[in-house]
Amino acid sequence: MNVLDKLKRATEEAHVADAGDDGDDYDFWQNLDLERLKRYELRNYLAARDLPTGGKKKELVRRLRESIEADRLEEQAYLDELEAEFRRNADLEELGTVYVVGSNSAGQLGLGDVEPREVWKPILSLRGLSVTQVVAGADVAYCLTQDHDCYAWGSCGVGPLAMKLSLEEISEGFWLEPTFVQPLKGEDIISIAVGASHGVAISDAGDCFTWGFASTGQLGLGTFDPHPTPQIVQKLQATKTIVQVASGEAHTLALTSDHQVFAWGAGHDGRLGLAATERIGVAAPLNRYFPSPCLVAGLARETVRAVTAGPNHSLALCNSGVFSWGCGAGGRLGHGDMLDRHAPTRVEAFDGAASPRIATCSRLTRALFVFLAFLPLTRTRTNLLLYTFHCSRFFLNLFCFVFVCHQPNQPGNIVLSLVASTWHNAAVVLVPPLVRGGWVFTWGSGFHGQLGQGQIQTVLTPRPIDILRQMAVFAVKVSELLARY
Repeated sequence: MNVLDKLKRATEEAHVADAGDDGDDYDFWQNLDLERLKRYELRNYLAARDLPTGGKKKELVRRLRESIEADRLEEQAYLDELEAEFRRNADLEELGTVYVVGSNSAGQLGLGDVEPREVWKPILSLRGLSVTQVVAGADVAYCLTQDHDCYAWGSCGVGPLAMKLSLEEISEGFWLEPTFVQPLKGEDIISIAVGASHGVAISDAGDCFTWGFASTGQLGLGTFDPHPTPQIVQKLQATKTIVQVASGEAHTLALTSDHQVFAWGAGHDGRLGLAATERIGVAAPLNRYFPSPCLVAGLARETVRAVTAGPNHSLALCNSGVFSWGCGAGGRLGHGDMLDRHAPTRVEAFDGAASPRIATCSRLTRALFVFLAFLPLTRTRTNLLLYTFHCSRFFLNLFCFVFVCHQPNQPGNIVLSLVASTWHNAAVVLVPPLVRGGWVFTWGSGFHGQLGQGQIQTVLTPRPIDILRQMAVFAVKVSELLARY
């Protein structure tokens, strides 16, 4: 039950509160002729109200009548206050509310404590702020508002919060609730991505900021030094405008306005797509890490529209189709095998599918079990259904969400969105005669049912989910398992 429901219920209960007690039921008094009461009855009612019982009968009636009217006015004031509170909360709800659920050992739910929640709860401090994006990491979460303000919470105050908390602030639990990220104030941030131990953000002007731990070079600052507060990635500052970023467990991808892709961080499994997984002339183990942005040359001739990253693999959505690279275990790359790819490789199942429009993933993790959602109560959102498929055990992080909209549009063969998770991926593909939305394709490992393919546990190439073929799906989100690096 959300806050609005609780207020509404409280208002209704207030009307009938203590109805069984004759001494406090206003309807009872309304139907009672005080003038006809016996003197001893008047004294008893007055005594029950802790009022004087002495005086003539006329005085007793007056005293009791005034007390009853005072109670009525007090009750009416209480009901008016409840109604005003209900309306205030309804107005705030219209502007969007962040709801959370799941485990909370590091305060990642932002509710002011570390107790887990099994049902959705709103973060009251974020109501009315017009939240436009919510992102979750291993045990940290961020949100952006319409005014480009950023808030962060979780990680026990010591993770990649994009701000440096003092010991006093940590001990006082500042991290238990959304805290305004002062270092990003005025930077006009439009998007945030988060890895296991680092974060990355872009501004509306195309600046790229990173922060957090840098043991694998995942900050792209050319060093392995951690930075608790956001730093501009200087190598991309001079000539590149960043329009999208994606974070894996220990690597980062950035898409530029001229459709180029840059990657940095851990090079294991080929997740950077650089063809090489080691830097020549650099001693181990640092030779496996790329601390500065590197151009993904394998996509240089492609018009890249979007990038997304799992913990140790990456995908790109291009005009000509879909490319994947990195760790191939479990069939997550969609090439029909379980081999790694060190450079972007076309997913043949999507050959011929164009991508003039994209939808990016808001990546979630085991820390929250299900995604943090901002749900404004707009009157235009109708016929919206939510389908989930995942393991029945609570707090297991592998699952998938699908939003379905029953609305037609124009024909075409278009990859609408592409999202990566730990062991599986999903894509929405417009398939005629659908003209808005499309079919959901999943591939990779689905040992906990996250593929939505029934009893099938491993799918080596993208395959549509049969049960959703008759519906126009317009977005799909998947979760990840991220371990702190």
